[in-house]
Amino acid sequence: MKKLKRLFLTVMSIPIFGQVGINIDEGTLPQNTLHVKGTMRVDTSPANTDLSTGNWILVDSNGDLTKYSTNTVQLANRSGQLYVQGNIKEVTANYTITANDETILSKGSSNVTVTLPDPTSAENKGRTLIFKAFGEGNITLSSTANIRLTSSQNLTKVLSTESAMLRANATSGVWEVIHYNN
Repeated sequence: MKKLKRLFLTVMSIPIFGQVGINIDEGTLPQNTLHVKGTMRVDTSPANTDLSTGNWILVDSNGDLTKYSTNTVQLANRSGQLYVQGNIKEVTANYTITANDETILSKGSSNVTVTLPDPTSAENKGRTLIFKAFGEGNITLSSTANIRLTSSQNLTKVLSTESAMLRANATSGVWEVIHYNN
């Protein structure tokens, strides 16, 4: 009996770190600390009905939960209004992109130079910038990284009446033109 007690106490004193599987198939091991197959409900989280604030938790294609901040999410309502978390900046002189800028409009008659941030920095990873030249002037794009229009051609200017949409590619260290309207 003493040996059984000693064995029981020894086993119970070892810290146990495990994974829990709820409703997973028999013979399947949990893939994370908590692995749930099926729907889930959380009753004690504070409700937030204002979609423009706070964070969201979404399920990706692998079934993993990912936290998203509304600072990076664009929302639309049923009436078709689009809410964008980012500035629309009208420029008439040379300008350096700030952290909140998303759309840059040039409506003046003179040329302007817009300096882009580093596409490899963490805060710019996947960031999208839109440029539109309405007036007679052009927008010259200035960047320490390439602004890739094609695999062999870089974009340096958005001419009058043109528009361009760029996305930061942190992996290759460039701004990629994902839409260009000339």
